[in-house]
Order: sequence, then structure tokens, then C-alpha cells
Amino acid sequence: MRLNCRCRQTFHTKSILKINGERPELKAKLGDIEWFDANVASGVAVNLIVDDVFDSSKFDEYSEWCYQKVLLFKEVFVPYIREYRNIS
Repeated sequence: MRLNCRCRQTFHTKSILKINGERPELKAKLGDIEWFDANVASGVAVNLIVDDVFDSSKFDEYSEWCYQKVLLFKEVFVPYIREYRNIS
């Protein structure tokens, strides 16, 4: 089983092309990431492999992992979003 944390953002086409060029840098900052592309939105997911996502004794550990990933996504993606927001 896996627990995942996703960062999804809708970008203009030119922005997507620029961010696609940054994939190696993003992977270096975020670790092992899964990139997903769609017509409407693209983004990345990071996964934590766990024995049982429903194990209530691990809830605090899983919550902390997700929280830390959200903070990391914010740190990594906010500069890209600011830079590419107005590209059309």
C-alpha cells in the first residue's frame, strides 16, 4: 500500500513546457516523485510505501509525513508558480 501526497496545479501551456524542463531539478529537491500530466492540470506526487494505511497506531507518523511534504511542496513550487503564473 502507499500513502501519497500530491501537488496539482493548472498551468498555461507555455508554463507547463518550462516546468517540464525543470523535472530533474524538481526531482533533486523533492526526492522520488511521480509526475502526472493531464489536459487540465499537471503535477507531482510523492509516495510513502506502508504496510497498512489504515493502521491507526501510525496515524500520527503518516500525518507528520504528509504535513512535511506539503511544506516541502510549498517551498519548492511557490517560486515556479510566481514565475510562470503570467506566462501565456
